[in-house]
Amino acid sequence: MKKPKRQRPSPAGAYDPKMLRDFMQHLEWEVRILHAECTHLQDKTNDELIDALQEFLVRRNCSGLIPVNELHAQGISEAEADALTAKFRRVNAAKYAKWLEAIETLRPLLSAAIDLCDKQSLPIQKVTPGEINTVFKQLFPNG
Repeated sequence: MKKPKRQRPSPAGAYDPKMLRDFMQHLEWEVRILHAECTHLQDKTNDELIDALQEFLVRRNCSGLIPVNELHAQGISEAEADALTAKFRRVNAAKYAKWLEAIETLRPLLSAAIDLCDKQSLPIQKVTPGEINTVFKQLFPNG
């Protein structure tokens, strides 16, 4: 039995692939900058990173996609605040590293979806037995 072709909504309601690509790149730049600030940059800035992000902030009229962290540590000594700041950096560095890994993992899927998001019908992707066997061997080398 042949499946009916899925139809997409009218173009007026279609996604904008350029905007979605910008969003993905913008998000990745923000996470990369936050990760760098928690690791090797610490309290420094990198003008090249900021310039790359600034392009998206201006083009999309956006102040940012991720809230800025601000430590509120009233009532503790300067040494305690410094130790807490170091812990906070390590926690955030680990979190941002995981986010970057997730972005990199999802990039092929999201790129493929964006390539199709403004089409009026979904194309059929034919897969050969050889392609399935090749991917299977890559994913499961021990069978």
